[in-house]
Amino acid sequence: MRSVRLRKLAGILTEMCSMINKMDDADNKMYTCPMHPDVVRDHPGRCPDCGMNLVPTGMPSSEGPYQCPECGLHYNEKEWADKCEVWCKEHKSCNLVITSHAIENNTKTS
Repeated sequence: MRSVRLRKLAGILTEMCSMINKMDDADNKMYTCPMHPDVVRDHPGRCPDCGMNLVPTGMPSSEGPYQCPECGLHYNEKEWADKCEVWCKEHKSCNLVITSHAIENNTKTS
C-alpha cells in the first residue's frame, strides 16, 4: 500500500516538474546586452550599440522594466522606480543612491 502511494506521489511530482519546465520555456523574458545593460528588449536579438547577442535577464516582460515618470530612468524592480519618483517629486532632482539601481540612463528631455 505504501509503495503505491509513493509511486502515485512520484508521478504527481514528475508532472508538476514538467509543467514548471514548460512555463520556464515560454518566451516571456526580457533581454539585455552584457556590455550595455541600458539596452533592454522583449525579444532576443543583437545590441544596437555593439552587435553582441542579447541575453535573457530572467525578468518577465509583463513585470518590467519600470520607469520613473519624473526623470525617465528605468529599473528592474518597481520598488526602486517608486522610490525614484517620490524623491524626484520632492527634491526636483535625482538621488545618486537610488539611480545607481537604474538599468538605463535615459532621462526625459523637455
